[in-house]
Amino acid sequence: MSGSQQEVVPQHLRARRYLWGLAIALAVACTVAVGEINAQSGRIVDEQGRAWPLSVLVGPGWIERGAGWPEVLTSLINDPLYRALLSWFLVINVVFIVCYAAVLAGLVAALFRTGQARIAIWALVAILVLADLVENLCILVLMITRSPSGPVGLLWWCTTAKWVLLVLVAAILLLRFVVPQSKQEGADGGGVNSPKAVVVRSLRALMHHRFSVAMIIPLAVLTMLSGSAILEQLPDVQRQWVSNGLQGWLQAGCAVIALLGVGFLLEALGRFRTGWAVRHQINPANPGSRTAPTSTTQKPENPGKPENSRVPKKPWVRPLIRRLLEDLLLILRLLVELVTNPRRLAARLHHLAGKGDALLSLWLLGIAIPVVAALIARVFMPPANLLSTRLLVFCAVPLVVVMVSWVLRRAWQIREDWYIPDRPPEFTAQEVSLIRFIGRALALTAVTVGGIGLIRSFLSVVALGPEVTGVGLGLSVLFLAIGIVAVVLPWVISWAFVAGEVPDPMASMGSTAPARLARRWALLGGVLALFLAISVFPGQAAYAGVSAVTITSLTLLIGIAASAGLLIQERPTAEIFRLLGLRRTPLVSVLVLAIVLAGLTVGGSTIHQVVDTPAQDSPRRPPVGDMVQTWLKQSGGCEVDVNGQRARPMIMVAAEGGGIRAAYWTVKGLAALDSGTGGCGAHSVLFSGGASGGSTGLTVARFSGTPSDPGTGRAVEAVKAMAEPDTLAQAVIGTFVRDPLYAATGVPLGSSGVAPAGTWADRARLIELGWDRSAVGQPWGTQPFLSADSTLSPATGPLVINSSSVASQCRVWVSQLDLEQPAASDGEQQCDHQVSPGARTVDLFAAYGPAGGTGDHCLGTITASTAALLTARFPYVTPGGVVGGCDVDESQNGFWPRTQLIDGGYIENTGLATVTDLSAQWLAQVRGHNEDVVAGRSNEPLIIPFVVFLTNEQATAGRLTEPPALQSELLLPAVGYLRGSATLTRTDALLQRVSTTVRTRSICPPSQKDQVDCDAILAAFPRRVIVVDRTAQPEVTAPLGWVLSKASMTGLDRAMEHQVQTTCTNGATDPSCLRGYGTLGDLLGYLRR
Repeated sequence: MSGSQQEVVPQHLRARRYLWGLAIALAVACTVAVGEINAQSGRIVDEQGRAWPLSVLVGPGWIERGAGWPEVLTSLINDPLYRALLSWFLVINVVFIVCYAAVLAGLVAALFRTGQARIAIWALVAILVLADLVENLCILVLMITRSPSGPVGLLWWCTTAKWVLLVLVAAILLLRFVVPQSKQEGADGGGVNSPKAVVVRSLRALMHHRFSVAMIIPLAVLTMLSGSAILEQLPDVQRQWVSNGLQGWLQAGCAVIALLGVGFLLEALGRFRTGWAVRHQINPANPGSRTAPTSTTQKPENPGKPENSRVPKKPWVRPLIRRLLEDLLLILRLLVELVTNPRRLAARLHHLAGKGDALLSLWLLGIAIPVVAALIARVFMPPANLLSTRLLVFCAVPLVVVMVSWVLRRAWQIREDWYIPDRPPEFTAQEVSLIRFIGRALALTAVTVGGIGLIRSFLSVVALGPEVTGVGLGLSVLFLAIGIVAVVLPWVISWAFVAGEVPDPMASMGSTAPARLARRWALLGGVLALFLAISVFPGQAAYAGVSAVTITSLTLLIGIAASAGLLIQERPTAEIFRLLGLRRTPLVSVLVLAIVLAGLTVGGSTIHQVVDTPAQDSPRRPPVGDMVQTWLKQSGGCEVDVNGQRARPMIMVAAEGGGIRAAYWTVKGLAALDSGTGGCGAHSVLFSGGASGGSTGLTVARFSGTPSDPGTGRAVEAVKAMAEPDTLAQAVIGTFVRDPLYAATGVPLGSSGVAPAGTWADRARLIELGWDRSAVGQPWGTQPFLSADSTLSPATGPLVINSSSVASQCRVWVSQLDLEQPAASDGEQQCDHQVSPGARTVDLFAAYGPAGGTGDHCLGTITASTAALLTARFPYVTPGGVVGGCDVDESQNGFWPRTQLIDGGYIENTGLATVTDLSAQWLAQVRGHNEDVVAGRSNEPLIIPFVVFLTNEQATAGRLTEPPALQSELLLPAVGYLRGSATLTRTDALLQRVSTTVRTRSICPPSQKDQVDCDAILAAFPRRVIVVDRTAQPEVTAPLGWVLSKASMTGLDRAMEHQVQTTCTNGATDPSCLRGYGTLGDLLGYLRR
């Protein structure tokens, strides 16, 4: 180690930092693991249908805790799976106790200087640890005895003491940061080792390594955090590794390589950034070793000080203009030599660099690369796709930096009293020591985050076992072990390096100032080349899997700025930034400014324009006013006999949103309705509505069969194929690489092997094309959405599915029915001024084409996959789809404005509102038909309407709770607003409206003497609203995304089987039965009468 890198912190203390890091990493891993075990324990219900998760049994809530343990010891303690989860909890919690005890002991030693204070706080920590250990021991005794007479009271007191002591210790430690421990500490600000000083140094060190922090944060959010179904996507992707054979092994290997690559990159980046801090250390041991950056102008003897006022000022305007003109001639000469004499050009640039008069080459690169890419794109892509305005705005930002800095440089050379020297940040020896540790710790954290992600992904699979997950145990245990090793091993190796036990092979990296920057230029070039490669070849890159692609894309996105930062840190701060008083080059801020300014320009609609084809003829959609009569003419529907009277069930399906999980649940429900009724159930559906994943599942089912073969089984297989990882991997590349590049620079890139040559495909289009390719043998996605009803499956009936308009906040129906929306009036149309069957609702095809309306040329023919995704564009995974903006005469015709369509779940996620909004049409037709039957004017059977609600949410299990207490008057406005604003649009309110719609008197008149008895027939079907939900059970959490593992599918399959077998008999505890609704088993029983 050179003199300038001598450490002020002793070696054993520096090595101890890594042991603390190991303890913190293990504590975080245990917290994540306990969260997974707790989630599974909350899905096991007792005999009364109540769940008792571990967070309640050992949590701070003393009332629920006191009521919970007696209930658990009465029933759940005998459940083998619940006992297994308790065992996992005890083992993990012991490790967690050891880790947090070590961390707290270290904090006490670091924060408290006096022996008495340390002993007192250590005593509190020891009691806390003892209470936690005794709590575990009591749980173990209760597991062995299985008796309510066990140490329940002692357990209650230990848990209470644990939480009280935890709050007390946390408050004391927090108070230590605020209140000085001595008068001297308060007077001098705490000194260099005070808590406040350490926190400030840590924040500065994190700022110094901001690029590494920026890489880690998104990875940590995607892999470690839980609580929302959308955060379960990456863990479920990793679970596919154990069930996808060779492909799974390949993608697992690519993910490991990508993660190790990120760790190595952050380690190298940290060492280079640390080396720069060492060279800018205040009062280093060897002052001569400090390297000053190359100046860009000759420095005066008294920089920044004005000359003597009695000396006349030197003229500067004409000399400045003359110097700038000379520079322009020099630049032209350099451009000529670039072609005619490259060797002379290199020599001239070397000479300029030696004079401290080099060009601002890195900023010029920010102009050259987009321009060259635009020239290439101009050859291979349609001219309309190149957004020249965005390109000019993006390039203008670095151009301004170069031009203003160059003018300032020449002006300062003429007027030396204006000169502002470059003063890069300086660091104390303590700051350098912490910068060195944090730089390395961030690299270790990246690997640790990946390991914790594996623990989160596979712990539930291992704990539940193959009987529940349907996945083999061996590979899951292997990946769980790899995750544990990834958490522990990096910190142990780093401790060995720092402690001197093992020589550090990278010790010299970044320790000295680079004589040349060729390697760093090569790094930047490599990052840019790989960035462009995966942009142009997303299909090929997707073979590496979602995890590897996500890690690589995020790394490249941030790595461009990071590698550029390594170059800039060795250069003086540009003159424009020195003029603004900055000591660092704000590279990220400048990049963000360029992106924001480019995004504010017009002409960006082509980035996310909905893909369509010109409509030759406007297709004719079946009118909504005739849909019941059309349904009655279909053959194959269910018909039941009730006391000699005929009745025909009519089903309307509402499918709730929820990504691929909802799509799979929807097609599984339709398949169960088909197979459980001998096929007649699939021919009994009037129409279907839904949003997001539910509408996607409905669309797949609609286009997977024909009237003679509903094809519900093929729909299930199609959704399974959609759930494979390749499509999402392409979308990830679009999200982090392709779309941001196009939006920022206006330069579109093709997607070789995915989209047709010469066409732009955003991330939504990549998903559509991926779905189309996945449907081998059943190309449901490529068919026109407005295909003839005679060619489509009756399992869903015509679709009326939900999208949302961003511009007007209106619901948009993507409908196969002609909703008979009145013709548009003159001027711009708005949904709140338009008469429609649904409130604030627009019929997409009537408004924008191709079916009717004035927008024939706005929207042509779209495919089934495009229509499905229009209802499931959940930002940020998928962008809003742009429609409208067609060439219409705004002065004469009614026109609908350009808008963006996003996920229909933003406005109405269930599809139930579609059923009630269209009731004015179907209910009048049903009642008219039934009146004719009752009056003897028709020999047809009575129509009995049913509403089937396919909700993929897990039904909540109740627990003992206290009655709601009165609220404080001060809180009433806020509580009333937060709790009441969405009361009438919640799912339970919509279900109540549907129940009212299908009540007896709405669909059938009172019976008269010698007439059909409607009351008797309807009494045979008491539950006409069927809620197909996922009853609480242990399962691998299915994500809200577009990939679904075999383990997640197994959980959904088991939940659907439970629905088929469950009926609402007396004493049933199913949540749907308790609310007065029926189950799928009830419906199948009705249809099989």
